[in-house]
Amino acid sequence: MQTYYRTAISHPDSICVCALNDDGEVCGFVLGPLVSAGFNKRIILANKLAYCWAGIKIAFTRPKALIRLKNNLDKIEPSTNDDGLYAEVALIGVSPDSQGKGVGRQLFIEFEKEAKRRGATKICLTTDYIDNDGVVAAYNAWGLKEWYNYISYPDRKMYKMFKGI
Repeated sequence: MQTYYRTAISHPDSICVCALNDDGEVCGFVLGPLVSAGFNKRIILANKLAYCWAGIKIAFTRPKALIRLKNNLDKIEPSTNDDGLYAEVALIGVSPDSQGKGVGRQLFIEFEKEAKRRGATKICLTTDYIDNDGVVAAYNAWGLKEWYNYISYPDRKMYKMFKGI
């Protein structure tokens, strides 16, 4: 994951926003591409050596993770009209001490502002479908709506949600 975070953050198509607590420590972040379609392939191709080394390590330590990665590289359901031409919140996280304080919402708002400033007209994200009612409700409160659901490898039911900006 370190390789992914490092290369995704530094890619020119990325949007990354961090929140700091009162002590100046990172207490939350949001990261994603300005254009979702092909983003993972673009960062892999731009950092071939780093991903080769990471792949070799994973092959010896967690070989099943390579299968999962390959099968989840493209999160678009073929039966939809999903062209991937939108900004996507790929990762969002808030430290346990900062949860429930509006940090996630503020991070999303800042991501949305930057995506709009850079020309995006829609934001999407994926989240778990099962046992995730609180998170889905929060995303609905942020203006995101369910677009479609799909199964990611190996049998994880997911929502794709969107918001026009």
